[in-house]
Amino acid sequence: MILIIACNYLMLESQDKFVDRMKYLDRKCTGVTLILNGDFRQEMITELSPDVICFAYIDRMRDDALFEQVFGLNNGRVPICLMAIDLFHVRTIVAPSKTFHKLDAIIAPIKHERILNEYRQIRPDMKVYNLSSRFVDITVFKERRLEKKYDILYYGNNFFELSTNSNVVDDEYYRGSIRPHKDNFYPFRKRLYDLFSSSSDRFRVKILKPRTTHNATIRNVELSQLLNQSWLAIATCSRSDYLMDKYLEIAASGCGIIGNCPSDYRDLFEDKIVEVTPNMSDDEILTHVELALSDKSRLQRRIDSLSYTITSRHNYTVMTGEFLSIMNQLSTKQLSCNFSFIPRSEEHTSELQSPDHLV
Repeated sequence: MILIIACNYLMLESQDKFVDRMKYLDRKCTGVTLILNGDFRQEMITELSPDVICFAYIDRMRDDALFEQVFGLNNGRVPICLMAIDLFHVRTIVAPSKTFHKLDAIIAPIKHERILNEYRQIRPDMKVYNLSSRFVDITVFKERRLEKKYDILYYGNNFFELSTNSNVVDDEYYRGSIRPHKDNFYPFRKRLYDLFSSSSDRFRVKILKPRTTHNATIRNVELSQLLNQSWLAIATCSRSDYLMDKYLEIAASGCGIIGNCPSDYRDLFEDKIVEVTPNMSDDEILTHVELALSDKSRLQRRIDSLSYTITSRHNYTVMTGEFLSIMNQLSTKQLSCNFSFIPRSEEHTSELQSPDHLV
């Protein structure tokens, strides 16, 4: 069996999407047990006799004392891995941890070869895996066929101060950036927020007050409805060139994306979003968006095409299969026969039919 130990901080954020994914694995897979670190008892290692132990954290190994205890109790018997949503904090948080050198593996939530290669260079003896996507709950974020009231929707945080180079991508960012957005983790998102906030004379713009995932007042179903009422919503890949949840939420909800493409996902988004880049001037960005909105039929076909791909290939069912595959690779035993994946009967790929082509 697989024992997932999640930090209290993570699980207390009941609306956190990473929490949803861990709870889904616990609920839908026999052979997976999820516990909070505060509920961990040393007897559990003997009682549960796990084949793999997986720490589920947001961005760091926050509990070195607990980790040391688990490593000691395990005594090398079974593999121990870390699955964290924000592994881009390579140099500042994860690698400096006292127990990082004891891990058998890390699991990244997305494809990101440059950052994963940095982990491989730091720990050549450690296995480095990644899931193909952050994945999205398509029972929450889905096409609703609502009337389009807005041209552009903005939601989410637009400033997170991060003044140190956390990874190799940050190195590139700092070499090429200038203030005032130099230390902002979301520099391009902030620029687009400012630009479209002042463009209500050209577009029907809906701006939600900037919030983090944890304090947003509009989320989940209500957010998906608002996205479905919008032609376009803003998603950028941050200065670490990361696939963010917004890309998947927007597309699954039947809304188009304005933003740049994460490098490792260009094959997914190229020609399917209204792509704008930090190298474009404000006038170039506005003109490009106006052009996209001028042909609603073509824009709708692009929205439908990406929505179909996201809902059929980036859902929680696919996530579960990938997670179990990695656990099988990690374990010294063949685990597949010990799992009985219970399909999510209410989870459907999409009401959309697969588009024949993108026009």
